[in-house]
Amino acid sequence: MNQPKGNAKIRKILEAARVILAEEGYTAATISQIASKAEVSRGLLHYHFKSKEDLLVQVFRHNMEDILEATNTIFSKAENLSDLAAGLTQALQFILESDPYFFTLFMESWTLVRQGPEAMTLLREFHARFRQAILDGLDGMEQKGAIQPAKNLKGMAAVLTAIVDGISLQMTIEPVLSKDNSIWDAVRSAIVLLAGQEGES
Repeated sequence: MNQPKGNAKIRKILEAARVILAEEGYTAATISQIASKAEVSRGLLHYHFKSKEDLLVQVFRHNMEDILEATNTIFSKAENLSDLAAGLTQALQFILESDPYFFTLFMESWTLVRQGPEAMTLLREFHARFRQAILDGLDGMEQKGAIQPAKNLKGMAAVLTAIVDGISLQMTIEPVLSKDNSIWDAVRSAIVLLAGQEGES
């Protein structure tokens, strides 16, 4: 794939793909629809992206970088467990309410797992990097005394990843849940309880 940095047409194609893939679903979306929305020819689209799978992978990769950057910021600002819990839940709320396509595209990427190795590799990479970002963040908080020393930061990072995955999946399927403050209160409490108990064990 040829992708010169800053190419406006490529950005336009990726944004069009983002919308069409999220609204239509990977199976129903077509290259023609994406090209039409991006106002480019099919030939130009295929010059930059070899397939529909390639488009989804590239769109997902952009999402991946955004969420990793946000995760690093949340941990760097957190002074205690309450800050961490609030930061993670606020970030999830913001994404779900301001950018509903974000997690929809994450779900679409799962449709490719059995169809090609590229999507599976990307999903593994994302989860590995996300867990590592959380692990590094927890370690950083431990080092500066923001949380108690823990015996199993790696396990804690995996569970926090599962919480984020599970909540985002539920609320993508049933968006009305994102308006239920009692759920967000429970998520914050679960994060504090998880990290607090691990630190005391």
